[in-house]
Amino acid sequence: MVIQQFLEALGFTLKTLEDPRYFWDTLTEFSPDLLILDVEMPHINGIELCQVVRNDPYWKFLPVLFLVDNLSADIVEQLFAIRADDCVSKTAKNSQLITRILNCVKRR
Repeated sequence: MVIQQFLEALGFTLKTLEDPRYFWDTLTEFSPDLLILDVEMPHINGIELCQVVRNDPYWKFLPVLFLVDNLSADIVEQLFAIRADDCVSKTAKNSQLITRILNCVKRR
């Protein structure tokens, strides 16, 4: 919620999703410029969801940024292996998060 409030205050339009089972409906309806995922989510993890997005011809180039609790080398390696664009710690400063988000969107 803190990240959402901060980004909305900067003029970003966000669509949050608490149940990833509704992911595809929300994705096609909202058509985002960036997908922000968590590694651990209910029903499906973010890594699996990113792999599905990367295998979809229409969405495969959508930038994906992961927010993670633990930026261990193993997690970072996994994220880049599935072609995530970036990852940032959930405890990162807001300025760092904004920089990473803007970089992902600019690369698109």
